[in-house]
Amino acid sequence: MCSQTVHIRVHTHTGNVSQVLRDEHLADNAEKMGELLRKRLNEIDSPAIELVRGRGLLNAIVVKPDGSKVNILIQIYTYYIYICV
Repeated sequence: MCSQTVHIRVHTHTGNVSQVLRDEHLADNAEKMGELLRKRLNEIDSPAIELVRGRGLLNAIVVKPDGSKVNILIQIYTYYIYICV
């Protein structure tokens, strides 16, 4: 028998989501942060990186087939940028 208890919290949002998006300028902020992220990723001097691309906060690093992903991750970590592989 399992001795752990699982608590589930349910929240219903009654506010206007589109109003929050406008009031908080979330789309503009996502674009600015995405530009900063791509700029910092492009500053990484690695022959293994073929291309950095994206829009807003959805970004990608294209690695050359012969490039070492481990070395790129170490360089990205050095720049204090965390990504999921």
